[in-house]
Amino acid sequence: MDSNDRPAHSGPRHPPGDLDDIFGSALNVEESLQEVGFEDGFNDGLKAGLFEGVDLGLAKGFQLGRELGFYRGISLACRRHYGEAITPRLLAALNALDEQPARVPLHDPQDPSLLEALAAVRSKYNIVMVQHRGRLRYGPGESPMSF
Repeated sequence: MDSNDRPAHSGPRHPPGDLDDIFGSALNVEESLQEVGFEDGFNDGLKAGLFEGVDLGLAKGFQLGRELGFYRGISLACRRHYGEAITPRLLAALNALDEQPARVPLHDPQDPSLLEALAAVRSKYNIVMVQHRGRLRYGPGESPMSF
């Protein structure tokens, strides 16, 4: 068999440098897909975090509103219960309890004075309970609305 009898090569011959380009482009495809996957995951995470934040804010806002409403209800119930027989000290404590929630910064949940203002409301509530000689305590999920 001489050199003319060799079977013909069935495809284009690539010089050795071209193989690096083929593998390099395969690596670029992998990197590109990783970048696209990262961006998609990041954007989906932002959306999920946004919805989670809204849900958390709604739940915390509801808890705060429920607690402040509880204190308002106690004030109204005490006034109705005692009527004209209310003592001056209890009346002063109830008035202080009624004024305090207006100082809670409900418009800005990041306000550092929020916890201080809420503690002040709770303090006024405790004063009312001392004047009333009641043992009523606020607790989420509980409904101890009797005197």
